[in-house]
Amino acid sequence: MNAIKSCRDFASHNGGPGEGERAAVSTRAALKLWRLPGRGTLVVVSPHPGDETLGAGGIIHDLAARGWRVRVLAVTDGEAAEGREDAAAVRAPSRARRLEPARALAVLAPRAELMPMRLPDGEIARFAPALEAALGSLATAASLLLATWRSDGHPDREVVGAVAARVAAEHGLPLAEFPVWGWHWSAPSNWPVARARAWRMSEAAREAKREALAALAAPLAATERDPALLLHVLERFLQPVEVVLL
Repeated sequence: MNAIKSCRDFASHNGGPGEGERAAVSTRAALKLWRLPGRGTLVVVSPHPGDETLGAGGIIHDLAARGWRVRVLAVTDGEAAEGREDAAAVRAPSRARRLEPARALAVLAPRAELMPMRLPDGEIARFAPALEAALGSLATAASLLLATWRSDGHPDREVVGAVAARVAAEHGLPLAEFPVWGWHWSAPSNWPVARARAWRMSEAAREAKREALAALAAPLAATERDPALLLHVLERFLQPVEVVLL
């Protein structure tokens, strides 16, 4: 289950904002702000197409706009988005699916470098050594690693977070982990709030993220029974701040 598949599941169980969501928004607003001075090289590790946009699109945009070099390691093509019942689809992800990260990054950070690994979606744990080697090579010239949260609730995202943590420790690099679905599934009381920081997106970042999310959602919305519900879920990722764990 990747980012787009999760949208469907989350929408089906959470049709509208409830008490948990209101508490989550309130908790976000109370977090300490995360500030990054100067410039550097940002390496983003994204398990599935769209993960980087959902969880950290605003950060990517704002740092790129300030002159940071942005490099995105796309670990899988997200070929298991529709489940694994259709073996042919899993073996041959559509061209549109492979283009999703490039389309989103073209909006968020036009000069960002996209590096696809094409590991099997849902099986990153089996290839953790290969991921660690690839990320280790990128880390030698990085200033900051940005990866999915180790407790996000999806095995691929958790493996990516764990590998990024090992590489960051080995190279003495700062690491920031971003939740994709963990924030929405987990009650704020279960969050490691002491480690959480809020990145306040610029207005330009919010508009860019909205456009990038629309590009990601368009192919799926055309096949959804209730595309408005999907768009409602994506709106939850357009809060004024994005959250990272330091």
